[in-house]
Formats: sequence, C-alpha cells, structure tokens
Amino acid sequence: MTVEDETKDGSLYKYLKISAWPSDWKDTKFLCKIIKTNQENKELFKSETISLTSSSYTVTMDAEDKCIEGGKDVKFTCTASFPNTITNGPSITWHRVDSTGDKVVQPILDGDKYVVVGAKDGVNYKSTLTVDKASQSQAGSFYCVATYTEPSYLQISKKADARALTVVEMADIAKKQIIIGATNVVFSTTFTGQKPLSAKWFDSANKELASDTKYTVVNDISAANGPYTLSLTVKEVSADTLESFKVVVALRPPCNSLFTSNQYTKTAELQKLTTTLTGDAKQFQTNNDYVFAGSNVKFTCSYTNPKNLAAPTVTWTATKTKGGSVAIGTPDTTSAGSFETGKVVITLSNVNADDHSGTYKCDAKYPGAIGTASSVTRTLHVLGFKPIKTTFVAEGGVTKLQCTFTGRTGTVKWAKAGSENVLTSRVTTGKYENGEITSSLSFTKATQATDEGQYSCTMTYADITETKSTSTLAQNHEDNRSNSNSSLPRRGS
Repeated sequence: MTVEDETKDGSLYKYLKISAWPSDWKDTKFLCKIIKTNQENKELFKSETISLTSSSYTVTMDAEDKCIEGGKDVKFTCTASFPNTITNGPSITWHRVDSTGDKVVQPILDGDKYVVVGAKDGVNYKSTLTVDKASQSQAGSFYCVATYTEPSYLQISKKADARALTVVEMADIAKKQIIIGATNVVFSTTFTGQKPLSAKWFDSANKELASDTKYTVVNDISAANGPYTLSLTVKEVSADTLESFKVVVALRPPCNSLFTSNQYTKTAELQKLTTTLTGDAKQFQTNNDYVFAGSNVKFTCSYTNPKNLAAPTVTWTATKTKGGSVAIGTPDTTSAGSFETGKVVITLSNVNADDHSGTYKCDAKYPGAIGTASSVTRTLHVLGFKPIKTTFVAEGGVTKLQCTFTGRTGTVKWAKAGSENVLTSRVTTGKYENGEITSSLSFTKATQATDEGQYSCTMTYADITETKSTSTLAQNHEDNRSNSNSSLPRRGS
C-alpha cells in the first residue's frame, strides 16, 4: 500500500494505492485527512472516511483455456460485477501476452483482428472479445482488466485470471494427384500450434502405414516446438485405381476436444492413369532402324489420352552417337517437329552418320499430372562410308589404303579390279567404335607391275542384301604428288 502525489490544476492530490487486496481485509474503512495551518499555527482539518469492500468488485473470464483451428473465430467473455451504489459500469480493457519467450504484453484495441463489444447486464458488465480468423500470430494468453471510477475519488482496477489461446493449423494436402509412369508421389503437410501426441498415416482401408517397400513414412514430432513436417511417399501405385490416404494427428488438451475423436485429420487421393505411347511400325530396312546415308527419315509418336486429362505436350529428344543430347526443333538439329492431333511427327532429311545417328526418345507430359509418360525410344543407324583417297607411292614404297563405314559393323572385303588375287592377308579391320569401323589394305613394297590399279572396299551386312563399296586407284610414280579424293563410290558396286 503506497501513497502517491499528483499536482493537477494547481491542486495537490493524494492517492492511496492498494496493489493487492489482502485476503484478511473485508469491509475496510480509510480516513482521508487534509491538514492546513493558519496564521496562529492552528491546525485546520477536514477529514472523510471511505468504506471499501473489495469483495464487491469481481472480474472473471471463461472457465477454460481455448483452442481453435486456424482461420476460425474464437470469443472470450469478461464479466465484471460491482456494488449497487455504482450506477455506471466499469471500463474494461483487453490484453494479450504472446506465446514467445519474451512474453510481451500487448493492449488490444477494437480493429480488424479483434472485435470488442461491451454492455451492462443487471449488476454485471460484460465485455466480449472476438479474435477474428485466428492465426498463429494471435496465439497466447488473454486477460481483461475492469477499472471502476465511481465515486470520483475512488478508482479500482481488477484483473481477471488469464486464459490461453492455442491456434492449431495443418496445411492442406493435394486432394487428388494423378501420376503417369513409374513415379514416386510424396504427400506432405505441416502441423503447427501444439506438439502432437502422435501422427499417423492410413490408407483407404484405414490400415496404418509404415515404411516398407511400398511406402516411406516420415513424421518427426520430437521437437518441443513446431512446425512439424508429416510426409508419406508412395512408391508403388496400382494403375487405374483411385487410392486415398489420410494423416491423423492426436491432440493434447485443450485442443483434444476440438475435433472428432480428439484428432485432426487431412485426406488426399491418388490415381495412376495408364497412357500408351507408340512409335512407328517397321519403316526402315530392318527392325533395328538402319537407313542409308542420304535418306529421309520420319519418326511418329502416337499417344492415347487418359480420361479427365488434357492433351499432353509431346517432345522428341535426340542423343547423338557422336555425343550430345538435343531437343528436336532447336537450332542444333536439322529439322523441327510438326505437331498433329494425337501424334507428333519429326522428319529428318538427307541423313548422315555424324548428325543423325543416335537414339530418339519421345516423352509426353500431361497438364496437372505428376511424371512423364513412358518414352518410345528408337535408335537410328545411318549406314554410310568415307571415300578412299587416291594414293601415290614411289616404286618399292610403303603405303596403305583405308575405308571407313558408319552405322554398323559387318564383313569387309577388299578386291582389285581385274584381279582374282585374295587380299585377306594384307587386310586389317579395326573395332566398331563410336559408330564407325575402319579397314586398311597394306602395301610393304609397292610395285607398278603388280600393285597399281583400282581397289574396292565392300561392307556386307547379314540382313541387308544391298552393300556399299568404295574404290580408289593406287599409282606408282617416282615423284611425290599431292593426294586427292577419288570420285564418290557407287551403291552396290
């Protein structure tokens, strides 16, 4: 109990401040005595006795702490009672103590986050605080203070016991996820506001799921404070079957009574749709997509459109044998794709081994779906050759002729025009690497009489009757001459 002075309007005011009303005080009287001394130093005084009963003034709030789901409204009620001698109700203020470690007290004003309404109710005065669309930032403890100022010389402020507000939230899970192909699907959500008692995932048969070959469950609720991440990875999904999953969080008081069975539940659905991507039927010389250099090649990727899905975006990508991957239609390729209903067609003109040999892949991506439809892969082998150079060698000199074929390997045979001699012992054929194979015909002591002439190098394939050959002319001369290319070889020579 303290006495405080205040000078106001030229007058001195004395205040008796009782911070906490002792429990053994009941009806208590206080004497206020004002003393003034006259010229004869005689005391003049005026006194007044004030009777005060603390029990006549009470302030109470709701009986229990409250819990609310994020985004919903919640109300607190403050009831103040007062003696019959007081005609006007008290002024009631609301305060919030945040739930952080700082415990900052914040006065609450009527505004867009809070609505305060007060009215007299018989011998009581009630004030209602509405937390509008409660969020995590509004969680904490709330209390009210009633201040009485009647009669004018008396001011009593009483604080009600605080009530806690817990705001729990769990992020929505995608209601329905559609997957294409062999793709893992992750359902994930976060729970905030309270440390859960438990968190579990269930399938449509209400069977609790655990990590195994089909699922991976991660529910980390060990920390004292959230947010808590809850996730389910589905690794195996049955085609054309609608599956449902739910995550269930068991809550603590006072939130355990907020939801049915004391649990907070979110559900999700998953459906795997079957798609079909088909490529061309047999369109090349063999099923292995071999084609001769200079040909025009067309690839077609046809798709079926699953129910409830828009048409996909279909792309072709080429991975060249010589290295590098490029999307068809970019400046790095020789031709762009033309799009048609239900299929995507690409045409490659005047193909050659360096630019076109490789693997062509077709992918379909459906709007609103997870994953990519199964690819159709076609491998293109461009069969070609590099002409043998015309070679000049001195009498008795050493030299060799070389021919290179592209696209695939086969049987190489060298022959000299007009001669039946077998040249096998002088032939060396390398390995088929990077889409090429090279064969050499060696001359250790070339003579004009026996070696000069036109030579052919022929590659024969097991499943293609047509062969490719190259030819050159080796001439003996004493002088050194510049090498020059022979004319282009003939098909089937």
